[in-house]
Amino acid sequence: MSSNETLEELRRQIDAIDDRVHDLLIERSGMIEQIVAAKRDGQAKLRPGREALIARRLVGRHRGRFPQASLIRIWREIINAFTCMQGPFEIAVPEPAVDTPVWEATRDYFGGTPTRRPVPSAGAALAAVANGEATLAMLPWGAGASAWVGELLRLGDPGLRVCYGLPFVRGIGEATIAVAIGRVAAEPTGSDRGVVAIEAPGKQPVEAVLAAADLDPVALWPGEGASAGWWLAEIAGAVETGDPRLERAAVEAGAGRVAALGTYAEPIVLGRASEGPTR
Repeated sequence: MSSNETLEELRRQIDAIDDRVHDLLIERSGMIEQIVAAKRDGQAKLRPGREALIARRLVGRHRGRFPQASLIRIWREIINAFTCMQGPFEIAVPEPAVDTPVWEATRDYFGGTPTRRPVPSAGAALAAVANGEATLAMLPWGAGASAWVGELLRLGDPGLRVCYGLPFVRGIGEATIAVAIGRVAAEPTGSDRGVVAIEAPGKQPVEAVLAAADLDPVALWPGEGASAGWWLAEIAGAVETGDPRLERAAVEAGAGRVAALGTYAEPIVLGRASEGPTR
């Protein structure tokens, strides 16, 4: 067989693989339609914890030269499209929205199928989720970017919680730059980051409160703007309302308040020997 004939045969095999992949997508789509018919609520169902576990499993079983980041991005597009089949899926992003790191992180993880809607402010994004006009509010995260936490606390809506931290797939040393707030049930994965707000006058009292409550901070920074007077902490492991450690923290904080803001799955960090989720 000549080299040209070999190439043609390989191309035919690739075409056959493409057809099999497409057939599986069609089959999966039919199963989603059955789920939609059985649920009858017309609501998109988000499962951040399950999504993270599946992504970690795929990275763990992957082999060959096909990039892991591309693998997860393709899988995310598939998952997001099927989620949108179940019902409306809209993400509110505060202005300036387009071409910002938050906008790009949202697009990279949630793909092109869900609607991304620019809104005037972080408060407007939170209100859109609280009122059922949007599924998620995607907001900036980290020191100097978390003034909106004060608005979330003032809403006093226990159903609104941090449920995603982005980018989920990242390089060594990359930090979380955005979190999603939504009415999404807590779903710990066994490798997570809890988000806690503590009312205190300074860093040293906060560190003492966290240590006394056995809460291990991964990151800690002061709130600003509407969040002034609060300290924000990312905790190793899931932390949710009702966690007994929060009660101990509240006792240690004295008159200060302690609030669990939610939990998101630890990211997958590529480029390390383990190629797995961070700890």
